[in-house]
Amino acid sequence: MTLQFRWSEADYVSARWALLKSHPARLALAFWYPAAMLIAIGIGAVENPSAWRFQLVLVLISVGFTALLMLLRRWIWRQEYKKTPFWREEVWAVIDGQSIKLQGETFGVTYNWGELSRVYDSVRVFVFEEGKTFVFLPKEAMNQSQLDELRSLITSSVKCKVDLTSRIS
Repeated sequence: MTLQFRWSEADYVSARWALLKSHPARLALAFWYPAAMLIAIGIGAVENPSAWRFQLVLVLISVGFTALLMLLRRWIWRQEYKKTPFWREEVWAVIDGQSIKLQGETFGVTYNWGELSRVYDSVRVFVFEEGKTFVFLPKEAMNQSQLDELRSLITSSVKCKVDLTSRIS
């Protein structure tokens, strides 16, 4: 199967969120401070239930801080996308029983199915991890038969953990 596409900022951000959500330890590290605040508030609520108004204010502050962290993370990813030229290049992908080959104007990379450490999808993209690096293919660049063919190739060729449930947005 051959695809030609241009990655979009929304695809990049979707892939980064999927990557973060698929690794609970990374997710915990990303939001450890609000989680610690909520645990401390919970302990305070058990020890002093009469101060519920103050604890409610603290919960709202924690939720607001979490929302701020999420917006900041999305802004950072948008800046990464804008600063990295190859994310905006025209890309040709050749996907067969052995590998995924990506060729852009300034780069070329091959991911062999046997070397992948995880494969999953989100609503917008398929994400392929190889160690600490990842690549993604936008679903928007594929028609239904190509999506089905890619899912079939993934399930038959990949030897790592696969999650193609599209729960992750």
